[in-house]
Amino acid sequence: GGLIMGMSNTAHAAASHAPPATDGLKPHQYDVLVASVNIARERGIRSLRLLSAALSEQGHADEDIAAALSTWSQYEAGKRQEVRAAT
Repeated sequence: GGLIMGMSNTAHAAASHAPPATDGLKPHQYDVLVASVNIARERGIRSLRLLSAALSEQGHADEDIAAALSTWSQYEAGKRQEVRAAT
């Protein structure tokens, strides 16, 4: 799996409020997104594969995990593009 870039900053920000691109998530998928941010921060996980496994262990459905992690990945990619554009 891929790496989650900018984990510490994103984990802190997303735990307090949603990343902007969560419109397509169902409410329980948003809950999985929040759980993923918290798990990643608490356990220091930077691998999507390990994070997905941790969420699965908590009983989240694979479809919901995939939707949440996809949203987070898109959010991170957008942030990296903004940083590049600003430099």
